[in-house]
Amino acid sequence: RNIKKITIKEFIKELEKEKIFNLILDYGENVRTKNVITCLHCNSKNFIPLYCNTSQPTLGFLPSSRSFYKKCINCDLILLSKQCRIEDLEKFYDKFERPLTNQKKIISDLVEKRGGTHFEEKLRVQRIFQKFLKKESKIVDVGCGFGEFPCLIKKFNPSWNVTGMDFNLDHVRDILDSYSVNVENKNFVEEKIGGKLDMISAMHVVEHIPFPNLLDFFINIHKSLNVGGYFLLTTPNYNSSIGKSFDYHLAMPPIHQTIFSDSWLTDYLKKKKLFRLIKKESCSVILENFENWFSYYSDNAPNEDIRNMAESWKSIYKNKKLFENLKKNINDTNDGSETILLFQKLRRNL
Repeated sequence: RNIKKITIKEFIKELEKEKIFNLILDYGENVRTKNVITCLHCNSKNFIPLYCNTSQPTLGFLPSSRSFYKKCINCDLILLSKQCRIEDLEKFYDKFERPLTNQKKIISDLVEKRGGTHFEEKLRVQRIFQKFLKKESKIVDVGCGFGEFPCLIKKFNPSWNVTGMDFNLDHVRDILDSYSVNVENKNFVEEKIGGKLDMISAMHVVEHIPFPNLLDFFINIHKSLNVGGYFLLTTPNYNSSIGKSFDYHLAMPPIHQTIFSDSWLTDYLKKKKLFRLIKKESCSVILENFENWFSYYSDNAPNEDIRNMAESWKSIYKNKKLFENLKKNINDTNDGSETILLFQKLRRNL
């Protein structure tokens, strides 16, 4: 109540308090969370805290003195320190979280290949689909958001049966209908996705799922696919050097429940005898949207090392050819901030 009377330093001290820390991790409402005491994968108690070097504008300015994530020394899994209960996950994605935007334009921009969020990544994924899927293929894109990616692949592959699936797609149902994309409102983590599918894609979904429910999600996908069917996922890659350099792997507490690396996910799905990796690529959203990301880093990051690194990148950016070649090399060597993993279903009795 007295916020107008306190100094910036006092305000930052307030943000560091346990009450505010828990408020952020509980998403500011009655979202039930559970403290992570032991690793939810290997049961180790040997953690190291991970700290943000930037002030994370996505969900407000978070103090770098608090650790929101912890890394297991034993298995390298990175967990949000309080995991959301699956029953409350929907609350993270209600009408207050969804930005006011021109949804029709977002979809048409991608379909006409004019641009958009994670633009290059989505085009790479489209090319993978084109290579591995045949005519009349049946596809579900889970966690599809505004549904722009299902519209993209349907536009260029009219014979495909394409479904966009998310908790609630009523806000874009009419637009998706106009592109002949099927719409399903479904809690795809807990409910059966479907059956006899040729491909299931989950683009930037797995990091949002509480880890205790992740295996059930993967089994659900496995059961829904035809023999030899494909599962494609994208997610921020903790192994990416450029991702780590700019805190991208820590960008969204509490939305990102778990932070993965490409190698961790590949090994996990192989050991569970669910999927084998058949293709790996990468993209870098921070380089793709360079001017937006790096103007923030160079002007506002509280860490001098981050600001200096951003300035170095801005010098490279002035030479467009050099910048594009460097970005291509980073992506082609799978060091981009986002990983693209294509898996094929293994035979397994579940």
